[in-house]
Amino acid sequence: NLVEALVSSRALYRDLADCSGDFVWEVDASSKFSFVSPQGIVGYLPLALNGASPAGLAMDPHEANHLVALFAAREPTTETEVWIRGEDGNAACLIASVRPLTDDRGEWCGARGVARDVTAERRRARELDEQRDDDALISAIARAIQQEMQPHDMLRAAARVLVTSFQAAAAWIVPLQADGTPLKPAARHLDSTMATDLPDPDFATLMDTAIPSDEQAQAYQIWREGPFLCLLTHHWDVMNGFVVLLDTAGRAEAMLAHAADHLSNAIEHARQLRELDRLSRTDELTGLLNRRAFIAGVSKSLHMYTGEDVVGNLMFIDMDNFKAVNDTYGHPVGDALLTSLSSLMGDAMADLPRGDHLAARLGGDEFAMWIGSCGEAPGALGALAALAAERLVRAFNVVAAEYGEEVLPGLSIGIASAKSGEKLQSLMARADHTLYEVKRSGKGTWKMATEDHRLTLEPMAQPTIGDGITGNLSEGTS
Repeated sequence: NLVEALVSSRALYRDLADCSGDFVWEVDASSKFSFVSPQGIVGYLPLALNGASPAGLAMDPHEANHLVALFAAREPTTETEVWIRGEDGNAACLIASVRPLTDDRGEWCGARGVARDVTAERRRARELDEQRDDDALISAIARAIQQEMQPHDMLRAAARVLVTSFQAAAAWIVPLQADGTPLKPAARHLDSTMATDLPDPDFATLMDTAIPSDEQAQAYQIWREGPFLCLLTHHWDVMNGFVVLLDTAGRAEAMLAHAADHLSNAIEHARQLRELDRLSRTDELTGLLNRRAFIAGVSKSLHMYTGEDVVGNLMFIDMDNFKAVNDTYGHPVGDALLTSLSSLMGDAMADLPRGDHLAARLGGDEFAMWIGSCGEAPGALGALAALAAERLVRAFNVVAAEYGEEVLPGLSIGIASAKSGEKLQSLMARADHTLYEVKRSGKGTWKMATEDHRLTLEPMAQPTIGDGITGNLSEGTS
């Protein structure tokens, strides 16, 4: 009869469910489990689930209604992916198919379904996706750096990649000096939604929030401080860089950890290029610009400010009696005088209004300064140069007096104002000629070139700063 057939059918269903490797269940009209296959699911045994609501399997309380709607479906569903909380508290993924049940009046009275656990497959797929994302991040950083020539531009390009890859609001990459202090300016990139005047965070303060580590040597440290995700990179066990991300999304910590070594190498590469550039442009003893860098800088200023009446003042500075100082007191004293003069020139530059100013050691006891455009009136530029020259002569006399009176070094300075359109070679010749006039008239002072020097230059009776420099002027003359 019909009752026996139904009982037999239900027994057959339960036998099939018992033999199945999948999770089989039924819920009753109250949307609670009324049958669970013996093997249970993701660690739950039938006894723990029977009589319970599917809502208890939700990872998040906000997902409870969604789970009830699936397990107690009112409409057929097929191959639906759902994440639940396993018995061990970890997330588990099921692929479920559900069919609603109706009574003899056609009213919904429950649901029956089958699900298989695909957590391992999903985790493997996610791990592969994450690995691809990590590899793509590293490749993007490498490509961005390779497309730039200047060290700062390299790091700024890497910061742009970080903003895109991490969906961050901003990124900063800060090389660290040997003592661990941040080297400014930081290379940064802002998301298009951020204000361009967003101030940089206090990097030193952020670095102080790093989590202390007992390990003597480590490749990196990652931590969060408020909205910032921070990375402290190391190169050969020495801190070399600091990376800061603002308002990151997704698995930011893991991605940043994967890219840490590559960011460290990028920072170190940029640092080495910056150091090579510094060595190629500066004098080793004094730290001032060398001859080549100074000539290039003055040439650039002459071309940049061609529309102004006076575009700058060139000062040639020569130390008087320097050979006698070396012969009498020794080269260490001579070197000390050279470094003292470079410090005085730095002080003179600091006292000037902000502008395109340069200071250089051209070689031996020959120095130069360029007082460039700084928003002053044409006549004021000459006055600034004269004031700087006077202060240099007086300050150096004080320093020189400390070494005794047997041989007293001093400074001779020749100054030439650069007019709009003047060639660099002509400007240097006028400054050099004026310096020679100071030397010939008694040394130890300064002089400004007159307009007459534009018309005719007296033959040099002895080599001075300008001699032998013509071969280096190809960039500045045309």
